[in-house]
Amino acid sequence: PTHTLAYITHIHIHVVRAFNVKMAEYKVHRIRYFNYVPEAINSIAFDDRADKIAVSRAGGSIEIWDIKHDWFQEKILPGSDHRSVEDVAWCGDRLFSAGMNGDISEYDLDRCQVKHSADSYGGAVWSIKVNNSRTHLAAGCEDGCIRLYNLSEDNITFERSFDKVDGEKHFISIIESVKDYFRLFRIYI
Repeated sequence: PTHTLAYITHIHIHVVRAFNVKMAEYKVHRIRYFNYVPEAINSIAFDDRADKIAVSRAGGSIEIWDIKHDWFQEKILPGSDHRSVEDVAWCGDRLFSAGMNGDISEYDLDRCQVKHSADSYGGAVWSIKVNNSRTHLAAGCEDGCIRLYNLSEDNITFERSFDKVDGEKHFISIIESVKDYFRLFRIYI
């Protein structure tokens, strides 16, 4: 559904005549309407150290919200037609995403663009999680494998792949980080 939102501004105008000291005040009322079409949310990630939330939308954009100071939207990382964002994960002040294009990306939050990207080597990525010590990222891929990546300060590097279950073709991997271990769940569809 489309919703109509309006921005309303009030402007006060003070008029002073050159030789007359008499002042007049006028109020100008201006309204601008636009159609707001909300996009579906694909995933939400919470950064407990900075009290921020990353929200990935169906159009591929990612919104960064500050929840410490009255829930305001800090910035939007723009999406594109060729990149989907199925899951997002924080690693300290670093933000990672993964999607149907098979890439795992880290973002430069100052420039609002992709900083580093690594191939998943397994097709679409449905789920990513960072371990508690913030050294590794696990990715659940469409080919049936769960892959582990090392998170250095400057890059994302593939470390190893966990075996897949033979004979199963379509599944979704869900990864949960507990202490320094990952719990791996596979849901077959």
